[in-house]
Amino acid sequence: MKSAEKSVRLAEILGQLADRAPQDFEEFCNMFLNLSYADFDDCYGLSDISIKTEECLAVPVFRGPYIAEVLLWGPDAYTPVFDFRKFKFRIMVLQGAITKVRYRKNETYLDYDGVDSWFCGQRFQVNGNFVQSLLNNFYGRSVTLHLYDTSEFNLSDIRVFDTLQRKVFQLSGGSFSCPWYQPDALTAT
Repeated sequence: MKSAEKSVRLAEILGQLADRAPQDFEEFCNMFLNLSYADFDDCYGLSDISIKTEECLAVPVFRGPYIAEVLLWGPDAYTPVFDFRKFKFRIMVLQGAITKVRYRKNETYLDYDGVDSWFCGQRFQVNGNFVQSLLNNFYGRSVTLHLYDTSEFNLSDIRVFDTLQRKVFQLSGGSFSCPWYQPDALTAT
């Protein structure tokens, strides 16, 4: 029964967001960061969604001045190396674990800068410029909640790095999301 009460909380949060926009990103985050995997599973049937090795699937939760989405990560799933400029977001691990590989820009391309890992229940935030790749190196699937502040966000500010060919691609201004597997939305720089 406790699980059903939590899914009601998520429905109430989504109802509040439909009625009134949060004052700021902090308020938006606080609405979601006390929820658990069970809350999202009850509402979206996450445990019924099959996810393959090296596959990542986004489940939209809320879209407005701020974005909330749940990402399902199959074993060994990862994003390409990418950067955001003028962008803030928070991630909470709902199930499994997630690893962030950090890079720093140099005169010619990128240097490895370290790694951080987060486990179920842990959160991290990013503010400002960064270059990273996210990956699920957990033995099974992982699930993360992503909260984005889009107030100063422009998709054309995102660059994707092809580390094999040492090329950089810019997202087109007409993109609706970060299309890791949609090359038509990328332009070589």
